[in-house]
Amino acid sequence: MVDYCFPAIWDNYRVGGFIVLEDGRAYAAANWATDATLRAISREVSDPVLRAWLLAQQSRQVGMGMTSVDLREIAPHCRPVLRTAIRRVYEQVASEGRFENLHAGDGWWDGWLSLFHDLVEMLARSAAGEAAGSFNPHMRALIPPSGRQVGPGWESPG
Repeated sequence: MVDYCFPAIWDNYRVGGFIVLEDGRAYAAANWATDATLRAISREVSDPVLRAWLLAQQSRQVGMGMTSVDLREIAPHCRPVLRTAIRRVYEQVASEGRFENLHAGDGWWDGWLSLFHDLVEMLARSAAGEAAGSFNPHMRALIPPSGRQVGPGWESPG
């Protein structure tokens, strides 16, 4: 967890959720921050089934500390949709200076947006082919792949 992103009262707040990229880098944040990030990303996902699945991964649905969206586990055709949604919605909320009850000038906003920016930066560096371990600010190590297949899109046609 990145201690400087949250107000002092949250210094001992535990990481509650992860968004893992294909190369094993991971966004890691408190439950509320991960859930807000998933809700923000879902706004840019036009496929209603993928959007509903993404929203169902929030801690209030799966349990506190259980949120995990691993792009390696999602159907290959859904991965670029999520990568695009992450980049787009970050630019949108950063420009607007607000998302839901978070707003510019608030310590909660600053911490959330900083973590979200890290996710976008991790995506950019991954796309550029940079070694995953060179920028993985929320984790001490890369997350190994599970080999699982989750979410929509894995079903065989007809």
